[in-house]
Amino acid sequence: MILFAMQKKLATSIICLLLSTSLWATSYVINVSEGLAYQIGKDKVHSALQEIYNPLSIEPSLVFLPSKRGLQLVNEGEIDADAGRIEQTMTAYQNLIQVPYPLSTVKLYIYCLNPLECVPDEQSGHLIIKGALISEQFCDKKQLSCNIVANDISAFTALQKNYAPSLIANDRFAVGTICASGMKEVFARPLTKDFKAYHYVHKKHADLVPKLTRSIKKLMDQNLLQNRFQSLTDAAKECDLKVTFLTKL
Repeated sequence: MILFAMQKKLATSIICLLLSTSLWATSYVINVSEGLAYQIGKDKVHSALQEIYNPLSIEPSLVFLPSKRGLQLVNEGEIDADAGRIEQTMTAYQNLIQVPYPLSTVKLYIYCLNPLECVPDEQSGHLIIKGALISEQFCDKKQLSCNIVANDISAFTALQKNYAPSLIANDRFAVGTICASGMKEVFARPLTKDFKAYHYVHKKHADLVPKLTRSIKKLMDQNLLQNRFQSLTDAAKECDLKVTFLTKL
């Protein structure tokens, strides 16, 4: 009787373990870079991804990781997908497949409070925000002196206190941050053409790509995703901030 009870208990434990493993195995996890979550907001990112995956009957879970660390885990297949990346930053991640309908367009700018300093000078200590791969690549390519700060709050503070002449960043900013900075006018000069940002999945999910493409296209056609990815200009409209765009170099 005791042996039977022990065997029954063991069998129950094994079944519970198998069920737990199965549930974990069927979960679908999407990496969101900490920078993207900070700029756009976790709720907006989560909502957008839920809408994208809803037609596929997938309820994704999100993890928020430093930019390069998150991409490494997605590339290794430990995480299923990446929320969104600029195409030009993805050449090193061979195991990821691009969902070929863009989520948004992004452009790199140099921002300053003095228009004379909105120039990518090799001698100046330009600021870039941690995890902004496209900014890092631009600094490396142009051989600029660039200093990394934690976020755009730190960047705006440094600009206002004249600790640095300029910030090299894309045109995606958190509305609350730019409005709370207290700045009344920002100058911006474009440094690049428009880049397209895409959703990426690990190659083990290649079968999802056509379905995700259709889902994103449909949401874009219905204008249901665009307002999730505000640009600096969009943000400035919500507070007393003037953005003056300078001519291209």
